[in-house]
Amino acid sequence: MNLCAHYTRSSLIILYDYPTFGLFYCLTCGIFSLTAIIGNSIVFYAFWISGSLNQASKMLLLSLAASDLGIGLMVLPLNAVLMSQMYGLLRSNKIVKDQNVMATCPLLKATIFLSTFFCGASLMTVGTISIDRYLSLLLHLRYRQLVTLTRIRTVLATIWITSFLAAMLETLLALNVIINTSGVVLVISVASFAYWKIYTIALRHQNQICVQDAHQNQICQLTQFARAKKMAMKTFSIFVVLVICNAPSIVTIPMFLTADSPSSLLILFTHLSIFLIFFNASLNPVVYCWKISEVRKICENILKLLLFRKFLQSGHR
Repeated sequence: MNLCAHYTRSSLIILYDYPTFGLFYCLTCGIFSLTAIIGNSIVFYAFWISGSLNQASKMLLLSLAASDLGIGLMVLPLNAVLMSQMYGLLRSNKIVKDQNVMATCPLLKATIFLSTFFCGASLMTVGTISIDRYLSLLLHLRYRQLVTLTRIRTVLATIWITSFLAAMLETLLALNVIINTSGVVLVISVASFAYWKIYTIALRHQNQICVQDAHQNQICQLTQFARAKKMAMKTFSIFVVLVICNAPSIVTIPMFLTADSPSSLLILFTHLSIFLIFFNASLNPVVYCWKISEVRKICENILKLLLFRKFLQSGHR
């Protein structure tokens, strides 16, 4: 199956059956592109100057914000342009000609490459965050000795290189959809297992309370455990949002790509499920501000400063 022809003809079908869908899709891509850019730029700076986060968590959250920023800067705008190009083909009544159908192929391949690259990096970073939080509870005081900045940087470099290679293979070789879907399911499964282990560890320690000042070492361990557990619960919200945004595509995309003549309803749900993956990039900054108090305060101060400057500029006019 030629992916370019399959995607183009299917998009033309959905635009013909639902004429307002193209406009809705382009507008929402444009709006959430802006929110993803603004939101992730602000939280990236907030993570960068944050003093309460340990260095490993900070590096991982910076990586996640960077991948979401890439989705806002490149992936969402390209999807809007691609849909606009499909709408132009429909309006020109050149649906049946293969040369016109294949004209969208370069833009489609660029969109697939960047989508796989940034979404893959985001997905694997969230999976790594879950493992990092599990290790912080499992290792206790040994965590800082074993999870060093050098190792975190190596892991992040591996994530981004792997995402790049996966994007190249997806674009050039059009790998089987089962392999791609299996990769998403694998990362989500590993992260789910990690958070399940976090839950069992937290349940085991919930009644451990030290009240004697003489047990200073135990107090230190329990305090560190409480902080690690609190951070694990915060990052769990990021994981839940990612699962909600990615779950529909695990079902719709394989059905769409394996169907020779997909129905207009399946095409519609496939487009919406793909958009939901990108929408995750706009939701994550909200989750950061909701769950991490220091990040929320920094973001509030930045927004207040920006609004104050705008007010002063309008006053001078």
